[in-house]
Amino acid sequence: MEGSHEPDQQESPPRIGLRVPARRAAGVPRKPTSNPEPVALLTHIGQPAANIVSLRCNNFSGPVCTDFRRQHLDGSEDTFPFTILSGKVFVITDVSWSASAAAGTGVRFFIQSGAPSIRYAHSAVADPSGFVAVADHFTTGFAFSTLPSFVITSNSPETPEFIGVQGYLVSQ
Repeated sequence: MEGSHEPDQQESPPRIGLRVPARRAAGVPRKPTSNPEPVALLTHIGQPAANIVSLRCNNFSGPVCTDFRRQHLDGSEDTFPFTILSGKVFVITDVSWSASAAAGTGVRFFIQSGAPSIRYAHSAVADPSGFVAVADHFTTGFAFSTLPSFVITSNSPETPEFIGVQGYLVSQ
């Protein structure tokens, strides 16, 4: 074509050969072809974040916590007592507690299930200001189908101040 400024085009030679599909190594998953279901990311204890439960004691009757409230990721808290639903198990992985007592007084913390089955016990001594605080972490956890009792006590007058419990819910 006269007046055209198109670059010269060279024809490429035809390709001759077979198309061989690439092979995947054994155990390598295929690329999904449809919309996959979302995968829940697991925490360090192998549970989805949705299963994690954080509780705070809302009321003490003497040395016993009588009302735990579930705390949520956004900092809010339920307005009703926490219960373990039928068919679920609550695995306790962490506890923290504090109390006031006379300086040097031994203070004991118990988790008990049934009467009077103590599943966990810890003792600590109040510091010179009369304060004691403990945090414990359990590798395997303690499993309960009903919420156990949590008790802070000593041989002299004590004032339980805080009990926090963390764990996760699973189906029975």
